[in-house]
Amino acid sequence: MTGEISKPEYMKNYLLPAVALFAAQGLSAQIENGNFDHWVEKETYQQPTMGVETMSSNLETFHNDGSLNVMPVDGPDGKALRLESINVGNETIPGFFITGNVPDQEGEGLVFGGGVPLTDSNISGVSFSIRHEIDASSPGFVIVQFKANGVPVGEGNMGAGTMMVPIAGVAEWQDINIQFENGFETTPDQCVFAVASGDLLGDDQSFPVGSFIEVDNLNFISSTGTEGNQFITEDEISVNPAAQVFPGGNFENWTDVAAELTPAGVLVQFDPFTTTYERTEDASSGMYALALNTVGGDGWSNPTKAVFAEGELDNAVPYIEINESHRSVSFAYKFEAEDDKASAVVHFFAQTGDGSFDEVFDKEFILEPTDQYTVVEYTFREDLEALLPMRGSMAEVTHVSIEFNSGIWAEGNTPKAGSVLKVDEVALSGGSLRNETRAVFTPGVTAFPNPATHRVSFEFTLPRSGFYRVFNATGAQVDVKQFSSAKTLVYEVNHLRSGVYFFRFQHNAGVDVVRVIVH
Repeated sequence: MTGEISKPEYMKNYLLPAVALFAAQGLSAQIENGNFDHWVEKETYQQPTMGVETMSSNLETFHNDGSLNVMPVDGPDGKALRLESINVGNETIPGFFITGNVPDQEGEGLVFGGGVPLTDSNISGVSFSIRHEIDASSPGFVIVQFKANGVPVGEGNMGAGTMMVPIAGVAEWQDINIQFENGFETTPDQCVFAVASGDLLGDDQSFPVGSFIEVDNLNFISSTGTEGNQFITEDEISVNPAAQVFPGGNFENWTDVAAELTPAGVLVQFDPFTTTYERTEDASSGMYALALNTVGGDGWSNPTKAVFAEGELDNAVPYIEINESHRSVSFAYKFEAEDDKASAVVHFFAQTGDGSFDEVFDKEFILEPTDQYTVVEYTFREDLEALLPMRGSMAEVTHVSIEFNSGIWAEGNTPKAGSVLKVDEVALSGGSLRNETRAVFTPGVTAFPNPATHRVSFEFTLPRSGFYRVFNATGAQVDVKQFSSAKTLVYEVNHLRSGVYFFRFQHNAGVDVVRVIVH
């Protein structure tokens, strides 16, 4: 797989104002889920139960618009696996299914990840039943790959250890054997079976809608045992108990795929083959933050984008309303990277009479690597006022969206695979952050003794449930704990260095912050 990032025609302005972490703790967030503590499960689909890791195109199609192109159907013996090329948005996506993972290379050198572990040293191929209707302009295929220690072994027509059978035309149920007749130079320990309803390995082309492949009775071909080792079942089927069967190869059992978590109110770039974003407990405050990953390989990298907006990522619609009382936007970030840059962009819009949005201007912040959360505040009121001579009325700016990118093209900078941008506490304020922080550390919970030498006790007025984070004087988090139905909490401070610490309690009645001195 390859990826490209287009370089902007020009680089916008910069911003690296950093203030201490606790300078933002008193902010009253007016942005939906700006603290990323609310995550929702996106409904998922079913996969055949194979006993090993599998991958299918359902992951891609379902997350695009809820469509499915991998599903169970009636086969020659119970259920069968059906793959179909379907319309998803403005493109046709072929169905594919792999007992393993997508390959990490292409062409003659493709190597699939994972696969079925082999216990039978006499396996020489696979057999299966198949029915299909495939347009000849874009044949489907079946691929079988045998590996030893992750390396393909054996002669194949698609590179070492890899046999491919093109599938085209119309055919009712028939049996196919794919066998490595010359054996293997090394006994394989894994086997991958892959099938697709379109030519996913060829050049870019259009895929005919409606092409399908159905597969059933997938099993290994093995010379294990002799006729004397076999027995006849009640259904008069010959069985060799010593030979390994392909797990789940009858496609009778299907299970739900684990639900994907997405941050509520935020559009996040999704890649069906790579983890582009994660929910992380390494937060500046609250329980979670959003981590955006720059993914890639040799010679390419793809940053991940997240936007506080509605609709689709490529056509995001702003939902954050602003008025004349709003003065600033802020966020906390941690950029875990070496020699790389990330970005945050605030887009300002004017809503028109027909309900559409015109972008008035935007402001970009270039984010440098940092090993702890840093708060950025952008006071935009002066910039809006500067637009008055051109726009006629500052009231025309009605909405904003906020975009984060885990990597950017900039002068002297190329996004680096492995860079991680963590974002938290995205907020809109009507006043200055620095003026609003004075009441932050007024505790709604008492601490005793304070100063403390061995332990400190915290007393609530009523039993509370939630969690608390411990920060040192620089704003770095040093601990996090959960509690349930507690009126009193005891925290051991022996492991802390002498100094000032802040305990931020987030519970079912709100948030309390208390300052503790440790001797």
